[in-house]
Order: sequence, then C-alpha cells, then structure tokens
Amino acid sequence: MSSTIIGSSLGLATTILLSRIFGPQNFGIFKTLTAIYGLAINFLDFGFQNTLIKYISEFATKKQEEKINHLIQNLFLFRLIILVIIIPLSIIFREQIVIIFMKDKALSFLIYPIVIFTAIAFLDLTRPIIMGLQNFRLIALTNIITPFFTLLIVIPLSFFFGLPLAIIGLGVANLTGSFICIIYLYNKKVHKKTKKTILVWPKLIFSYGLPSYLSSMPSYAFLLIFPLISLFFNQTKVGYFALSFSFYTMMMIIPGIIGQVLFPRISSLAVRGITRAENMLKKILSFYVLLIVVEIALGYLFTKSLINIFVPQFLPAVPLAITMIVTGAILGTIVILISYFTALHKLRIAFGLNLSLTVLFILVSLMAMRIVF
Repeated sequence: MSSTIIGSSLGLATTILLSRIFGPQNFGIFKTLTAIYGLAINFLDFGFQNTLIKYISEFATKKQEEKINHLIQNLFLFRLIILVIIIPLSIIFREQIVIIFMKDKALSFLIYPIVIFTAIAFLDLTRPIIMGLQNFRLIALTNIITPFFTLLIVIPLSFFFGLPLAIIGLGVANLTGSFICIIYLYNKKVHKKTKKTILVWPKLIFSYGLPSYLSSMPSYAFLLIFPLISLFFNQTKVGYFALSFSFYTMMMIIPGIIGQVLFPRISSLAVRGITRAENMLKKILSFYVLLIVVEIALGYLFTKSLINIFVPQFLPAVPLAITMIVTGAILGTIVILISYFTALHKLRIAFGLNLSLTVLFILVSLMAMRIVF
C-alpha cells in the first residue's frame, strides 16, 4: 500500500508539472496522442497479459519453468510481429490521424515520437510476468521506480524541448522503470531456448487468452474516452478533462493494484476450493468500501485548493475533477470484481462488469463535460 501512495504522489506531481509546462491545449494534445496509442496497445493485446499472469502463476506452482519460458518467448514474438505492422501504418496515415483527432495537419510530426513510445510500451511484458511469478515486492518497487523516472526524465524534456521529446521520454521512463524487472527475469533465464519452437502457439492462448480478451473488450473501449472527447471538444477543453482524468486515474490505482494482487491469489486458492476465494474477496471489499468514503471526503475538501495552488490555469476544471474523483472511487469496486471473476474463469460475468464499467464512465464523462463546458 505504501508503494501505491508513493507512486500516486509521484504521478500527481508529474501531471501537475506537465500541465503547468504545456498549458491546457498542449496538455490536451499530449494526453490525446498517448491515449490513442494506449488504446492500440491494449486492443492488440488479445488477452495475452491475463494469459501470462494466470498460467505463469500455475506453472510456477508446479515448477514447470520450461512452459513459463516458452509462453513468454512466444507472446513476445507475437507482439513484435504486430509492432512491425502498426508502425508503418501509423507513419503512412499520420496526417489523417491528427486531422481527425486534433484538427491540425501541422501536428503530424508528433506521430514519429508517439510510435517510438508505443514500441517501447508494447514490447514491455515484464509486469504481467512478475505478477504471474507473484513477486509482489518487485511489483511494489516498480510501482515507485517507474513514476519516479517519469518525473525525472519527462519533466526536463518537456520544459526544454516540448512535446516530441516529452512523448519519447515517457517511453524511456517506462523502460527504465522496468529495468530492475528485466534483470530479475534475465537471472531467471526466461530467455533460455526451449525444446518447443516459439513458432508453435500454446493451446492455452486459444482456450483462455482469446476468450479472456473478448470478455475484456469493454475495458479497452474505456480508453476511447480521449479520442471520443477530442471529436466534440477543442484541445483546450480536452486539456481540462485530461487533468480531471488524472484524479480519476489516481482513484483507480488502489483498486487496480488490489485486482492485480488478487488475480493470481484467487487462481491459486480456487484450486483448493471456492470458499477460500470468496472469503478473501469479502475481506478486500469491506476494506475498500471504507477507503471510498475517505477518498471522496478528501476530494471535496482539497481539490479546488490544490488546483488553485499548482495549476490555476485549470481552475475551470474543478467541478469536473471532483466528479472524476467520486466516479473513480465508486467504480473501483467493479475493477476488483472483474479481477476476481476473470481469475475464476467466469468470463461472461467479467464481460458484463467490464461493459458496465465502460458505459458508466463514458456516460458520466460526457455528461460532466457538457454540463461544465
């Protein structure tokens, strides 16, 4: 929990400094571009991150290192193939992309740095692998190191060189934050050649990975919010929403990490019996309900003061920011439930929860934008 608080604080500091440096319009452009390609990264995942977490956890319990290595190498190769396709397409259609979402053909040069960011982020599979191995101390450390390097690298690049290098710096910061995980996995020899060729896909990709992906599709649609808002509002207003969305993201960090920790634990406990899994869920939800009350109270008390002190040019976004805090705190419950039912392979229920989460968030966001602006 301490790593979550520290990481959240560093993330908030980065957001505040970026918004001060860029102002509402450029901050909106920055968030729109990273959101579009963040959507692409998640949409092209095909459920493989969940596959890594679930089956590495099971293989590690059975001490089947050969299967772990084959699965990691296989999915890394698949991602590399996808990347070879999407990068040229992005460059070819760069003008069309910026005209649709930012209404300014002159911004097409930003596609070059964003594809560099995408390549780095898309090939980084360290987090789901470490989660599957249930090395939660390393995950906690990474949750601090990554936002620290984001603050250390992105802010100076933004101040001195503007948007292009800020976007590249974001990718470099993520890679630097994962470096300790890369060393750990190298020492575990996950790169060691396996008996099976990596060109042969494990059957579990089709039995679990793709069904899991389909059940999670609504959560990918959730990432549409920035591109969607950019279609109806100018980039200055998108910038206001971007700052507000940062508060929502902060509210989602704790339930997100709870869900990440819960996923492999539930997978392991379910093998011994569903009762243990249910008891763990009840304890976690009881704790989280108390946390919701605290988060909402703090949001109402301090949001306006924080924005006024640190980013006064974003004061028009205060009502929107408070709305995002309340929404994120409440919807965090659904995030925890999604991880629980996905771990139990109850994918229809997970799909319904994902759909509810996405629809509720998009509706609240659009309604709040219409009311505030």
